[in-house]
Amino acid sequence: AVNPHNPGALYNRANLLRDMGSLKDALVGYDAALGLKPDNRAALGNRGAVLHLLARYDDALASYDRALALKPDDADALANRANTLIALGRYEQALASCDRGLAAVPGHGFALYGKGNALAKLGRAAEALASYDRALQCEPGNADAFSNRGIVLMQLRRFEDALASYTRALDLKAGYPDALYGRASALVELNRQDEAIAVFKQLLQER
Repeated sequence: AVNPHNPGALYNRANLLRDMGSLKDALVGYDAALGLKPDNRAALGNRGAVLHLLARYDDALASYDRALALKPDDADALANRANTLIALGRYEQALASCDRGLAAVPGHGFALYGKGNALAKLGRAAEALASYDRALQCEPGNADAFSNRGIVLMQLRRFEDALASYTRALDLKAGYPDALYGRASALVELNRQDEAIAVFKQLLQER
């Protein structure tokens, strides 16, 4: 049994519960650990991530802000905070949070990816593309970045490049619905209708 008076043990158990997908139990564990050690930045950050996954975005934001009160240049917390701000539709603030994270760690892959997402939401497709490209230099296995990069390439009417980006996303994450839909859309724009129909059929099977 976990010692209920040992914040480290409670924190480790909460991480295990999170990894097992027991998000609500993990949240209880982080709260217990923080009740004993309120300045545990890692617990605050992980708590924020769990709250985000539970779609409790305002609570997630508050948890990240508590972590940042302890270390204002925590790039991980700033990048995760930006992800939550995007979920809340607060794109300008998300962009500012990413820029703060990148000022601390210029090659922070998730901050670069989040910056791309914020710029894309703000309709700044060319800048978003540049940020996704930088993110993928840091984290070449990020399927989400390749898929979202495809979206902005479509907006820029660079359909061949978009198709290649969606294909790369699918190489990394087979059956990825967003990338399959994007790939089909790119094929339609390239007048490759038969291939597009085949991808749409695959998408229906995946669902």
